[in-house]
Amino acid sequence: MFNSLFTQLIGNHKAIFESEVLSRTKPVRTFGSYCIKEEENAFSNFYKYYAYRQNELKIISDLISLWDDYKMGIRDGVAFSHAFKYVYHEVTTVLRDDTIDERAKRHYVGIIQSLMNKDELFCYLVNLLQHSRSIPKRPTTANS
Repeated sequence: MFNSLFTQLIGNHKAIFESEVLSRTKPVRTFGSYCIKEEENAFSNFYKYYAYRQNELKIISDLISLWDDYKMGIRDGVAFSHAFKYVYHEVTTVLRDDTIDERAKRHYVGIIQSLMNKDELFCYLVNLLQHSRSIPKRPTTANS
């Protein structure tokens, strides 16, 4: 049962990451002196934008601001963000499945990771950082 679900997830993953929407980056505004290369995909363009600006980034919130700036500056920023929400869904589906053991879970997460190139993995990492920063912290009590 899990194998067929995982096969569907992987098929959708490939379709999302190879979609026409993300295979070319259409800027809707300028990025200072940095120029988005429209013939390149959204993932590579973010990585290159990061590399161009990395010396300016001092703390995590600077990286998150850069991420948000990039998403707002490309036409398909929503599709770009949704790609990573999908990866998160894939990983949590694997990790929450109680029909497979821990070794199999590591194997399946490894398959998901292997489908992504370094630019996509870097974007996923930054997306996770951005998402974890936007989750409100629970108040702590003396008993917790």
